[in-house]
Amino acid sequence: MQLTNAVKATRVINNSTGAAGVTTINGTTIDMQDFDSCRFVVSFGAVVATSVTSVKLQDGNASNMSDAADLLGSGQNMVAGGADDNGIAIIEIFRPVKRYIRVVILRATANSTVDSAVAEQFEGVYFPVTQDATTVRRSKIVTSPIAGTP
Repeated sequence: MQLTNAVKATRVINNSTGAAGVTTINGTTIDMQDFDSCRFVVSFGAVVATSVTSVKLQDGNASNMSDAADLLGSGQNMVAGGADDNGIAIIEIFRPVKRYIRVVILRATANSTVDSAVAEQFEGVYFPVTQDATTVRRSKIVTSPIAGTP
């Protein structure tokens, strides 16, 4: 299976947005029209010992997420004090009820660093998918390669 033609990847949080801090970070809004599923992969740096850090999903009917609501069961808590340093959190949503979704990272008490977050939309209606040109700069499919110069 060639995922490059079937999965749309969008960076929804970058490292400058997720610098060490105690603020809430709202990821870029993802339009789920023509897709059934989306997987969010959130990459963390340091999660300081006394920090309270969690990840959740929200949905809404408005593209600007002015009606954003938390999604039941989507929350995940990161373990502070080194256990989840440099780890990732993954949340996958299948057939969201509303058209627009986003990932939200809540950081409180002490610094947590978010390296980045990527949304991978799949189970789409149209193939091949069109990649987000603002974040996907290069893409290649290599089939049954032999040893040689890359």
